[in-house]
Amino acid sequence: MTLLYQTDQIAPKNLNEYAFIGELSLDGRIRPCTGVLSMITEARKCGVSSVIVPYGNRQEAESVSGINIYPVSTLSDTVKLLESGVLMDPGEGLIKMRPFRAPHHNVSLNALIGGGSYAQPGEVSLSHNGALFLDELAEFSRSTLDALRQPMEDKRVTISRVNGTNSYPANFMFVAAMN
Repeated sequence: MTLLYQTDQIAPKNLNEYAFIGELSLDGRIRPCTGVLSMITEARKCGVSSVIVPYGNRQEAESVSGINIYPVSTLSDTVKLLESGVLMDPGEGLIKMRPFRAPHHNVSLNALIGGGSYAQPGEVSLSHNGALFLDELAEFSRSTLDALRQPMEDKRVTISRVNGTNSYPANFMFVAAMN
């Protein structure tokens, strides 16, 4: 990246706010590497606000909080991200259809609302801007149905754990059916 910058082939804004991790192959692909977690943690301590990592290391990288993570597959993706701030052209979304989620009636409260050790989003957040369909509504437990009330009112789910609080969007259309 420094070579591209110094030879005026790219002119990104705030290049000094980024850290770059990965191996650049001869064909322009960014290959995964080991030690990503410790590198990102150290970059955060040094005041870096954003890290560009290989797509293959994205899960490990996203486990570090307090820093922006941008997974890329190629050098071209990296340049596009640095120059425009986005990896996609306008109108080029990854999701072409609104989400439709239909959990089974014995779904756990954590799976429906969200939760777990690291506060993962549940079905209500995964159906954000789409539909949440509960078939055989009478089969769902009362506590499960009661837990839906707050997300439907606030259009948001807030999950508190010992290591912090996460808030996920939950603006969904609720559809229920029963025989």
